[in-house]
Amino acid sequence: MDRKKAFETVKNNIWYVLFATLFSLMIVFGRHVFDESGDKGTVLNVYFTDLDIRDLLIWIVVGAVVFLAIKFIPKIKREWVFGEKRTGKRVISFIIPLLVIAACYVPYVMSFWPGGIYNDTVGSMEIALGISDMTSHEPIGYTLLWKLMFAVAGGSFEPGDYGALYMFTIVQTLALAVLFASFIAWLIRRGIKLIYVVVLTLVFALFPLYPFYGVSLWKDTVFGIILFLYSWFIFCMNEEITEKNDIGIRNLIKYVLLSVCVVFFRNNGIYIMIITSIIIVLAFMKNKTLLKKLGIASAATIIACLIIQHPVFDALDYNVDTSIESLSVPIQQTAFILCTDGQVKDDEREFLYTIMPYENWYEAYDPIVVDYIKFDPAFDRGFFVDNVGRFMKIYISLCLRNPVKTVKAWLLNTMGYWDITKSSSSAYICPTSVPWTGVFQGDYFTYYTGFCFQDLVYPKHYLSAAIFAWIAIYAMFSLLAQKKGRNVLPVVPALALWGTLMIAAPLAFSFRYVFGVFLCTPIYLLCLADKNL
Repeated sequence: MDRKKAFETVKNNIWYVLFATLFSLMIVFGRHVFDESGDKGTVLNVYFTDLDIRDLLIWIVVGAVVFLAIKFIPKIKREWVFGEKRTGKRVISFIIPLLVIAACYVPYVMSFWPGGIYNDTVGSMEIALGISDMTSHEPIGYTLLWKLMFAVAGGSFEPGDYGALYMFTIVQTLALAVLFASFIAWLIRRGIKLIYVVVLTLVFALFPLYPFYGVSLWKDTVFGIILFLYSWFIFCMNEEITEKNDIGIRNLIKYVLLSVCVVFFRNNGIYIMIITSIIIVLAFMKNKTLLKKLGIASAATIIACLIIQHPVFDALDYNVDTSIESLSVPIQQTAFILCTDGQVKDDEREFLYTIMPYENWYEAYDPIVVDYIKFDPAFDRGFFVDNVGRFMKIYISLCLRNPVKTVKAWLLNTMGYWDITKSSSSAYICPTSVPWTGVFQGDYFTYYTGFCFQDLVYPKHYLSAAIFAWIAIYAMFSLLAQKKGRNVLPVVPALALWGTLMIAAPLAFSFRYVFGVFLCTPIYLLCLADKNL
């Protein structure tokens, strides 16, 4: 019996060891990543220095400290957070947080009226206005949402004719406030203690990133809301299954609809949905009834979405070639190997220099962003697209012969998503429109009050997106160590979002890409605090 107990202890501690090991590796690698770029990065001002013997000591010491901290700091107990479930006063528990949060968001809307249009958003707006043909380059769901806004409120890019912009900003900001108020009201019914209600309401109301994303007109705010709803629903579905050992038809329909929204409001949404669906199905493998229901629903949704995204969109001529965008990391790693005199065969050089001459590879390569290569006039996009298979064979060959350079290039290209010490203003918020849209913006808060609210709230420092990814990763490992494996399910969508970025990020810094990971942070904490599902 003692031997069995000892084995269980070791098995549970493995999860803490894994987290501590990964976190300490992040600290070690972060010491060697330097971004001294100004307007554009090069191999000289964005670089990764070589590891040395001190790093081994740092790795061991930091790993040990992290392990001891997460092992012996008391785990969140449900009774610390929740009391008895409450009934009644549902409207009040929703209205009060909504009024507080919405009131705190009003100055942002007034200060950055009518909201900020991002580069990518212009494409969706032009399609919605009929200026451009429909394509899947921007998420179809987001483009159709703009089409709805223009259909209801009218408007264009012409000065003063901003009906759809007004509507989108108000609806999006209000949607965030309603989402948070609904979540708080739900927690109140679950019996969360009053102190946490107050704290959570104040965080949602006063933390500037939330309202800034309300007035930032880009696809990431809408997708973040969908991801929150998806993760929240998975938590509720998990709870229903625990109580009833089954899932009702209503929740099965919600599961399918939210999965579809994840797919069509983000171009990497299909991967997030597939990963999440597979893990959910695997979690209920032992229950044949659930396996059948969730398996059929998941498989049918995946197949239907893939058919729509490929044969249907191909027939409608919506699809555009995205091989360059999806291969951002391989392109960056190949460029790094070329520009740092890696081992490259003559026939490989000949092929790569056909895509773009060497001097252009060297001048265009920025370790932080692939766009300088993609949009270089010398980059032969047609040749690249026609020879993607050959490029990938050469890329794999280069990686095998230059493993260290391959890893360095990857770490540089994704630094903003794994290193908690790295952050940037790039795509952090978008409260003002890109200049070439011609959209006039007014600061009506200053106009009416004489006080510049913008100066008070505009970011002076920038949070690293990696912080919230590591919170999600910690939640996963901690729950597994506590034998709360099914509590991990609501965390999976955010981890899948982060994982797809680590594989195919087109640039090292873009907080908007992981806004959904940030937004879902309360759900990770809820999973840690709740009972074992």
